[in-house]
Amino acid sequence: MREHVSVGLLIADDKLRERIHSLVRAAGITAYFVSNPNDRGSWRLLLTDRDHIEASPSYRTMRVSTKLRNRELLRRIDLLRRAPREVGNMVVGIDPGKRIGTAAFVGSELIDGVATNSPGEVLTWLGELMSVLEPQQVRIRIGLGQRWREIHETVLSSLSGEVTVELVDERSTTKTYPHVEKRFGKDIRAAIQIALKL
Repeated sequence: MREHVSVGLLIADDKLRERIHSLVRAAGITAYFVSNPNDRGSWRLLLTDRDHIEASPSYRTMRVSTKLRNRELLRRIDLLRRAPREVGNMVVGIDPGKRIGTAAFVGSELIDGVATNSPGEVLTWLGELMSVLEPQQVRIRIGLGQRWREIHETVLSSLSGEVTVELVDERSTTKTYPHVEKRFGKDIRAAIQIALKL
């Protein structure tokens, strides 16, 4: 069960504040108007249009602007509510078949997963996760499947920083296991198994 998230709104622009307030309320997210980020309320995520807000151990901060699309905002809020406050290590599994499955874990929690035909979309997804969650280290495990070389080269040429890439034997990863939720398609289930391989 996902944790209910409430957000604090510290937004100076009246139109932007009202737009975001309406959007998050329509999505079933409790929103509080905040005048001072040091006045700690019951919110766990602070949405702000200010440039500089001191980091806090009790909440995450997300910068918003008029350029941020509604769908993108809700997706980022959803990612943040699934992740712990501090994201140390993130492990990503990639099943490189005709349809590429991906799965991202922080600790033992599955944070996100997608299936796509495009290595470029995998990079976009990874970039979004890394920018929103800001993990200290990222370990990417790529299965030795149909398109592993293409995926491996794409990932290595595009990502930098604290990223470790490993190649993993992917035999038996498309089988259904009792501990893997059946709500995911076979490509994401295989990526989950690849991410969890020792």
